[in-house]
Amino acid sequence: MNALYPLLDYREGDKVEVIYEASMPSKGTVYHWWGYWFRWQELIPGLVIFVVLFQVAKALTNNPTPEALLEQIEYKEEPKRKYIE
Repeated sequence: MNALYPLLDYREGDKVEVIYEASMPSKGTVYHWWGYWFRWQELIPGLVIFVVLFQVAKALTNNPTPEALLEQIEYKEEPKRKYIE
């Protein structure tokens, strides 16, 4: 089991809680927020997907179609009633 995690500094003799599946003890990990809840193997792909989706959304909103531009230009806000009957 590899207990070398970024942002964590374990020394020999430190007591830690280890969590593992009984059928696969070799895949055990230190029960800590970084090694258990967050891992580079999961964090990096998640960030890549977020950046790609953000760039797609940015590209779509920065380049509107001519119909959408015309709709925005011709838009007139309807007067709102102060009280509902």
